[in-house]
Amino acid sequence: MTDYTDLVERLRNNKDGQNPYKKNMEAADTIETQAAEIDFWKGRMREALKTIKENNDHIAKLEDDGFKYRMALADIQMKAQDTLRPIPFQDEEN
Repeated sequence: MTDYTDLVERLRNNKDGQNPYKKNMEAADTIETQAAEIDFWKGRMREALKTIKENNDHIAKLEDDGFKYRMALADIQMKAQDTLRPIPFQDEEN
């Protein structure tokens, strides 16, 4: 979190030697609120990035598995075609 506490403290306590104004208090409240919102969204973004990374790893594994299954299917199809293909010289003997 970016540390705005010095600014907020100065606005609230009016260490600049000026009379406290309502605007100073409102500015301090606004800064604190926005800092809290920024921290909240930083946390959410970290969670989202972690989830994306985990999903990317999972997708990569699925792609690897998919490649293995496609290779196995291609092998099965080739064997099936070899089994169903007529023997070239079979017609010549009859």
